[in-house]
Parts: sequence; C-alpha cells; structure tokens
Amino acid sequence: MAAVAGAFGTTVPDGPGSRDSPGSADEGAGEPTGEPATAGLTVALNWEPNGLHAPFLLAAADGRYRDRGVDPTFEAERGSGAAVDRLRAGGADLAITGSATFCGAAADADLVPVALVYQRAMTVLYAESETLGGSFESVEQLRGCRVAVPVESEPGYLARLFLAQAGVREDVTLVDTAGEERDALLAGEADVATGVATDPQQFETRDRDVESVLVAEQFPVPGPVLAARADLLAERRSAVERFLAATMASWTAALADPDRAAEAVAARSDASAAAERQQFAFASERFADSDDARTRGWGWHSAERWQRLRTALGQADLL
Repeated sequence: MAAVAGAFGTTVPDGPGSRDSPGSADEGAGEPTGEPATAGLTVALNWEPNGLHAPFLLAAADGRYRDRGVDPTFEAERGSGAAVDRLRAGGADLAITGSATFCGAAADADLVPVALVYQRAMTVLYAESETLGGSFESVEQLRGCRVAVPVESEPGYLARLFLAQAGVREDVTLVDTAGEERDALLAGEADVATGVATDPQQFETRDRDVESVLVAEQFPVPGPVLAARADLLAERRSAVERFLAATMASWTAALADPDRAAEAVAARSDASAAAERQQFAFASERFADSDDARTRGWGWHSAERWQRLRTALGQADLL
C-alpha cells in the first residue's frame, strides 16, 4: 500500500507529524516485514463504543481486519486524555483522541497522527435562547456568561480556544464540570454549556429552545485523530498499514449500509442500533466531509493543519 507507506513521520518544526494521502482502500495492504501472519493491535477508544466508531467496529464484525491479517482489540477509555495517556504509556498501539488533546500530548512525546477519523471537530457551545436574548448570532452574546466546561477534556480545550480566538475569554466565567455540562445548565449553575454536536438535540427533548455554535465553523479544527507512537510505526508499520486499509474499506461499507454498521456498534454498546445509526449518520454527514477528503480519501490530513492548530493552542496558552 504505497500511499499509506509514505503516510507517517513527516515532521513539522516543534509540532506533530503530518501525513500524505492514504490512497484507495482497494490498494494492497503492504508486504509483511517479519511480523506474524496475523498481527494483534490494541486500540484505545476515546469513549465507550458508539456510532462515531462505526467504521472500526464494522471492520471487526465483518472480518475485514482478519482478512488483512490484523486482529485489533478495541478498549474504551474515559475521554481523549485517557486514551492518549494509555498510548504514551505503551498500553495501546493506537488511540483515537481529540486533535487538541493530541497536540498537547505530542508536545512532549513522539506521537504521530495517522489518520483523521473525522475531518472537523464536533465541539459546540449551546444555551437556551432566553439566556442569549434570542438566536445565537454573535460571540458578543457570551460576554458576562457562565460557561460550563470540562476543563481537562477535548471539548474543554476547544471551547477555551474558541473563546480566546473570539476575544471574549476574559469576559466569561468558566464553570469547571466533570462531564456534566448539561446538568449545570439545567441546575442554573451555568448559562452556556460545552459539549458535542448531538448534545443540543438531546437538550431540546426537554422542551427547551436551544441555540448552539459549532467551534469548527469559527476555527478549522480537525476532528478526532487515530494516533500512534513513532517507535510503534517503525517496528510494526505493516500491521498499521493493513489496519488502515481495512478501516478505509469499512468506512465505505458503513456509508453504503449504515444499518449493518449500527448493528456492529450496538453489539458492543448499551444503545439501540437505531440510536447508533442516527449518531453515525449525523457525524458522517456533518463532520466527515472536506474538499481534501473528497479528492484524497478518508483519513486525509496535512502538516499545515496541525501546525495551524498547534499555533492557535499555543497562543491561547493551551499547550
């Protein structure tokens, strides 16, 4: 898989690596390089299995990894920080983690971004229309607000980046939460909550009129990334290439048959297949697409995007 073989390790100054196009999922998976015929890999997920992980779990359920000689084990962690910490400590070969969390970890560890799982970050800020005095039309409406933020988390990093980029960081009060932003909003302890793009929809089921703003629409933040340690890529390059090839094929399969993908996820989660299908459909429609992804394929990213994000995080004192 020549395109993938050239994908790892191009380094940008003082920042994480870059990658070239992963190529077509139908290309060869690379020749074995002394590894076992079936290579085991441990993949740390950034949360419990859910619809956002559909391409990976479908590839496992339908035997695409097995057919390419890899046997991944997916293990859930409680957030991007925990997933990348496990990767750094050597407890996982690969990890799915948020892009801002990755940049922070890569600042003092030799980590490489292998593929973007989604092209755009899913973090939002949301509030009741009554709190904002109408529709969410300007960041100026946030001045003086209490913002519920899980500070040491991917949404927390991106929310603070957004507030800094918008020039209102000093005019809001951050309410540190432990992943219970909606509860803080409901209890009146915060005016605005941070979360993922599906959170406002769940909030509206409580008969509340909610407005939201997507961070990636204000600043082009990459979405969750599949990351690896540089030493792992040097030692087990063929296994990672084969894992990527199977995942790319499964991404196409999940889009073509989302019901089957949802069933594969539901077999590992506590949610219904219908709920997992809805989550994957929402994420793939809103966050997987980009000009580069359309022309170069799933997983595409560039050194420039990572350098731009790292620079912005540094300017906001978030590295």
